[in-house]
Amino acid sequence: MITIHCIHGSLWRKWWETDPRPRTGGLLGGHVVIECGDTICHFDNKNMPISIFYSSRPSNSFVICETVGHWRNRTKNDEITSYNISVTETEYEQMQKIIDQFKAGISPVPYNYSFFGYRCYAFVYDTISRVNVVSNTSKVVIGLYGFVPPLARIVLVQCLKKSHRKYKIVRQRGEATRIWERC
Repeated sequence: MITIHCIHGSLWRKWWETDPRPRTGGLLGGHVVIECGDTICHFDNKNMPISIFYSSRPSNSFVICETVGHWRNRTKNDEITSYNISVTETEYEQMQKIIDQFKAGISPVPYNYSFFGYRCYAFVYDTISRVNVVSNTSKVVIGLYGFVPPLARIVLVQCLKKSHRKYKIVRQRGEATRIWERC
């Protein structure tokens, strides 16, 4: 099984106080990661400012790989929608190989982190399309879908249905001190 976790965007409920866990993007923010085996991989930017449009130069991006236990501890108070996707043994092994390459630093990041383009959702979609979990599509379309997180989740479910994949959606409620984005 491969799992895609979508952390919802949020705002600190007590807007008049300093947010102890500031998040990029507010209610329209969030983050998307992929889990395979005991590893979580996600795509992020190295520094600000980020590129405005997609570029094939991967100078401002990197892939973070961490253990599932460490990630779950960091996100235990976050609102998360998870998609547990059934895959064949071959697809699982292919995905594990891709993730192992990211962990070892062998596989270079093939694109730059950009505002209108490749971000975390696009990275996850591109990665699962490499093992045929969803159909491959243009980088522009993937980037546009990933721009608005609720739309990205809707498109992901549509792609899973189109590929006739068995999947299960699991929801983790976030802490009450934040206002969470809903879809």
